[in-house]
Amino acid sequence: MDGLFETVAEKCRTAGFLENVMTKAHYVSEDRELLFDVLDGILRKMEDEAAWSQKNSDNQQCEIVMTLGAGVDNLQEEYLKTGRLTEAYMVEVLASEILLVAYAMLNLWIKEHTEFVVARYYFLGADEKHPLEHLPSVLSRSGLLVTCTEGYCMLPKKSVAFYAQLTTDPNTLCEGICMGCNRTDCPNHMTTASINSGNRTLDRPLTYGYAKIFGL
Repeated sequence: MDGLFETVAEKCRTAGFLENVMTKAHYVSEDRELLFDVLDGILRKMEDEAAWSQKNSDNQQCEIVMTLGAGVDNLQEEYLKTGRLTEAYMVEVLASEILLVAYAMLNLWIKEHTEFVVARYYFLGADEKHPLEHLPSVLSRSGLLVTCTEGYCMLPKKSVAFYAQLTTDPNTLCEGICMGCNRTDCPNHMTTASINSGNRTLDRPLTYGYAKIFGL
């Protein structure tokens, strides 16, 4: 696991992360231990395979590909094969939330390691300048073990690819992954503040009980 995803994993091992997931996905207190167990399995699978790539493009844009790795897909498949549908769905929910944390950590990484900051994201297929047909070439240039089907579904499934518009203006705040979407009632809606701050509500350390679940 590279430095960016090490930070992502650290964020996701906090009590605040799971509390946020439970609130958004309407889990109850009785689900907490199982949810933590599934999360621990995901993070362990990510240790060897989670990765990201940044390739420069034109006009201060760069191509970004991030993946949690095939191990997370395999974990979900194992749950499905053994009839553990609750755990399989938890993988879906948790993986999506982990990727949301990864977006925020990417913004911070670019700000701290380059002369640029992220102004906004452009997802493939969102407009004529970023057609979905470019996805295979974007994935190929990434150098990661990420491919796509003829229907442009990425493999591993818990992967994302997009363009990041960069600027040298330090006062610019990323407009977030929800830019252009009018569904502000969506539980995954991210504000400008949350995606640039790295969601500071996740910084609360684990209690002793939660730490024992993780074997820490």
